[in-house]
Amino acid sequence: MLYYGQEKNKMLVETSKDIFWLVLAFCILWLTLFFSWLLYYFIKMFRQMSSITDKIEETVSLIHNMVKNVRDRSEQLAGYVAAVVKSSSELKKIFDRRSKRSKK
Repeated sequence: MLYYGQEKNKMLVETSKDIFWLVLAFCILWLTLFFSWLLYYFIKMFRQMSSITDKIEETVSLIHNMVKNVRDRSEQLAGYVAAVVKSSSELKKIFDRRSKRSKK
């Protein structure tokens, strides 16, 4: 038999109410363990999600920097192309003048 306290004549389970409280305490213990386990896996899942979002942010940042560099270089190239086109048109005019002089 289950006894509590110093007195050996008091049993731990005397009535059905005592059984109810023991079962309730046991159920609360198991619910606490279950919710602790559930909380652990939710925290683990959120850490993984945070890690994934950090990697996505890093990748997006790298792509953004790459696009920015390509855009900057293409703008520089566009400036060079404009200068090359202008100088080539000037060269064409010079060659046209020389060819007209040589034909005369």
